[in-house]
Amino acid sequence: MLAATLSDIRYSLRMLWKNPGFTCVVVLTLALGIGANAAIFALTDKVLLQTLPVDRPEELVVVSSYDPKEGPSADSSFSYPMYKDLRDKSDVLSGVIARGSTQMNVSYADQNERVRGELVSGNFFQVLGVRPWVGRLFTQDDDVTPGAHSVAVLSYAFWDRRFAKDPAIVGKTILVNEHPITVLGVTPPGFYGINLGNDPDLRIPLMMTTVFNPLPATRLTSRRHQWLSLMARRKSEVNPIQAQAAMDVVYRQLRESEAQQLPPDTSSFNREKFMAKRIGLQPGGQGFQSVQTEMRTSLLLLFGATFVVLLILCANLANLMMARTTVRAQEIAVRLALGAGRLRLLRQWLTEGLVLSFFGGLAGVLIALWLKAGLLAFIPSDFRANLNAPFNWRFYAFIFGMAFIMGIAFSLVPAIQAARKTFNPGLQAESRSFTSAGRVLSLRSGLILVQVALSLPLLVSAALLIRTLQNLRAFDPGFDKENVLLASLNPALNGYAPERSRAFYDELMTRVRALPGVKAASLATDSPLSGGWDQNQIEVEGYKSSEGENMACDVTYVSNDYFKSLGIPIVAGRDFNDQDRVGSPKVALINQKMAHYFFGNDSPIGKRISVDDKLDTTIVGVVKDATYINLRKNVRRHF
Repeated sequence: MLAATLSDIRYSLRMLWKNPGFTCVVVLTLALGIGANAAIFALTDKVLLQTLPVDRPEELVVVSSYDPKEGPSADSSFSYPMYKDLRDKSDVLSGVIARGSTQMNVSYADQNERVRGELVSGNFFQVLGVRPWVGRLFTQDDDVTPGAHSVAVLSYAFWDRRFAKDPAIVGKTILVNEHPITVLGVTPPGFYGINLGNDPDLRIPLMMTTVFNPLPATRLTSRRHQWLSLMARRKSEVNPIQAQAAMDVVYRQLRESEAQQLPPDTSSFNREKFMAKRIGLQPGGQGFQSVQTEMRTSLLLLFGATFVVLLILCANLANLMMARTTVRAQEIAVRLALGAGRLRLLRQWLTEGLVLSFFGGLAGVLIALWLKAGLLAFIPSDFRANLNAPFNWRFYAFIFGMAFIMGIAFSLVPAIQAARKTFNPGLQAESRSFTSAGRVLSLRSGLILVQVALSLPLLVSAALLIRTLQNLRAFDPGFDKENVLLASLNPALNGYAPERSRAFYDELMTRVRALPGVKAASLATDSPLSGGWDQNQIEVEGYKSSEGENMACDVTYVSNDYFKSLGIPIVAGRDFNDQDRVGSPKVALINQKMAHYFFGNDSPIGKRISVDDKLDTTIVGVVKDATYINLRKNVRRHF
């Protein structure tokens, strides 16, 4: 059997070599179809199928707090005291971990670098079951006293990029935000944490938040300041339903305790809303699923579209193979005359198809590499932190498994047709020497019909997609997006005090505005369409809010010329000027949505709003509405 198979392969290679045009067309067609599907599969596998690179990820749960009327959410945050209570008072969880983000700047050997940082609880690595690659990882003992644990753990990628995998860095001191930090160890390659879209370069114990996030000063003691994301590991003998039921009881007791600390003037409505909060335990095997939620629909649609393309190509290749069968009619007749069995012919045809699909799969790997790089270029940088990973064994299993199935699929029907033909002793070269010619033509027509039926919806969808992209380019976000450059910096990470930072920014703006070709330059705490925003609960002079009304408005702190830089017109009042500085009366500009919501048709100029619990900020202008968060969000109240 092995000898016959090798003989079939050698014969197939000779026949394909004799027909280079046919071979190239089939291999290229296969490469395009398999490569496109493999590229989408690689991303789908990474985003939707792979679990966290930790021990027993199936036991992990994402902890969230939510209002039952709004449904469970994985985006909620917790205060540090609540985290400690959940960690210490749960009998069904073997461990609860917490994380918070922070901005970091690393200085070492006279080189500064802005890095992605993360503050994590001392039991972070222990609960996840992560072992060090070099050195050691910090434990609960390294996270006890606020500000007293100047240690850090590096990611493998950062260790490789910044320190060239030098093991001697363990035990040495680096400067993080101008604060001396001792390197304890390095996490293993492939470990990115608990969020696919985030790959921190540096992790520091949570107790060091008093150093890296000093404001507010009550960050570690106040239950009102909710800033931590939580994940837990349930005990192996506890199933998810039991864990949820037990944590409901614990969380209810903790909320009752917190309710006693609410201000005495808290209304009954707000107390009921406070007590209505519930705790949710959602599967955490894939970590926090912000990237998965954002990309799931797009990936599934792309995968479906490329699979349909693959079916079209398969039908096309089957037609090509059937046409080739007709051309090789004399060869088939000779082989039948020499005593070849029909099963032998069937096996030879299948072998040729599999050889073609093998080469198509090899070429498909190259196509997949190219397409994946192109797809990643379309994904926002916030989401692709861990998506550019090398192909794993599942990718190669998928691509060659698909090649095998396609090889069988497009060569099986022609092979059966060839094996079932009636031998004509005249050995005529024409296809009429086979009595089944009519049925072959009928099958070819059916395959063409299938190709057209599948191609038409794809063409219509592609046209609609192009129209959507045109609409997106033509969409007016409310500001001029052309010729706008964005830079991100934070002098405080290099030890600048607030006064020195202000002087630095003033000098920076003076120099940038003096550059040739610069029409305007400004500063802002958030950039448009960045996806992030801050909110303030406010009071408005002359506006009486109803019970339970949401008074939160988006807020951005900006400098002079911000609206000029973005081409946002001021429709009433004035812009900020040089007199609006520290020590001068507080002023704000609001957007049209906010003006209409709180003031209707009346002028808001001169009215006051509260920004820091004091009704001391005067509205001096109204600006045109603009989309600041992302294109999917409607215009919101913003000041």
